[in-house]
Amino acid sequence: MVLPGQEPADGFAHHLLIRRSTRKKQLAGGRVDFEYAYFLVHHRRDAALPEAVCRAGVCWKIEENNEQAKQIKYTNDALLSIPLPVPHPGSQGVSLS
Repeated sequence: MVLPGQEPADGFAHHLLIRRSTRKKQLAGGRVDFEYAYFLVHHRRDAALPEAVCRAGVCWKIEENNEQAKQIKYTNDALLSIPLPVPHPGSQGVSLS
């Protein structure tokens, strides 16, 4: 792939990788469809393209895991922000067990 003004370095090449989600997702505007991501890969000419795809797949897995961790953190933060009942003065207290 040749991009205007983006020549690859000597001995390197550009390829466009297109990633599609494995499941359909709710997108902007309420539409449900696959999610696509586009990546320009700059790699050695003598490297096999499947190797670049494999390496990109590892990066994508890391991104997915990071996204899942964010969701868990937000859920935990929301749970921590729920106020606990405060016992009335003179009461026997509240048991949370």
